[in-house]
Amino acid sequence: MKLKKLFYHLLPIFTFGVFIFSFHACQEVDQVESASIEGYEEISMTDARWSEDLLMPVGTKGYKRGNELKIVYPEGIRFVRFVKEDGILYSGNTTTVTCTAAAGCNNGCEPHLMNGMNIPTCSPCDPSGTCTMTTTSGDDGNQERKLEIREGTKGFEQNFSLFLDIEAGISAVKAVDLKNLVPAPDYLFALPEIAEAYDNYFEEKGYKNFNPSLADRTPEEFGLSPMNVFGYAVLMIVPKTEASIEMFDEASASRTPTCSCSGGGTGCNLESVKKLGITIGYKCARNGCNSCSMTVPEQ
Repeated sequence: MKLKKLFYHLLPIFTFGVFIFSFHACQEVDQVESASIEGYEEISMTDARWSEDLLMPVGTKGYKRGNELKIVYPEGIRFVRFVKEDGILYSGNTTTVTCTAAAGCNNGCEPHLMNGMNIPTCSPCDPSGTCTMTTTSGDDGNQERKLEIREGTKGFEQNFSLFLDIEAGISAVKAVDLKNLVPAPDYLFALPEIAEAYDNYFEEKGYKNFNPSLADRTPEEFGLSPMNVFGYAVLMIVPKTEASIEMFDEASASRTPTCSCSGGGTGCNLESVKKLGITIGYKCARNGCNSCSMTVPEQ
């Protein structure tokens, strides 16, 4: 899999993302309840999250039985997490949280949503003892899906977790709809299924084994377009017939930021960030300024 080549011609839209993106949970989809949850008690997953900055998609359902909490995601949504210590990439449309009590833990040690943040965790042993939480991800209760990642692979330098909208695939998106997508993390295109979908996208457009150097050699054939990549906003090089510069509309242009220098020194100049000759964002170049800041006009 050609993972390395993806990183320098796929640009997560962080430059404009500073002032046009807001988090939007995945669209709710009716979830067909499977036989694997029979005998479980359904619990509310409203505003549940995996971490402080990762909300679970709208429509996620939770089912509890004893020391086990089964989490079922909406149709088409896959939960992916990388554990660097294991060197394993886990994924699935269901996740099971299991709380295992050690000897001496007679009460407690049950899965629940931690108060305040609504993050799945295990209740402490009462009055004392050791409780261990394990997490597995699979498809509809089947065997856990995992992929070994070779140490040093680009994009897998640290732990991460995210949700993928499998049904969205890779598709063009209008600028006005960008606010409904999440800015793409740096490691998005390191994920094998996205790298494969990217290769397939270009093959369908007539560019088998696409290499970014082709866009540099023949810029007349390619352009930039805001794209929905599995639920994330990405500014992507695409064939000219698919490209759109709609994101650089009047609304975006009217929100050109300003730069200011404080704390001594001079500089902090506004500069355009360009790709294929198109302005894709702005930056404040420090140029000797001790404290350089950017101000973005309100929409």
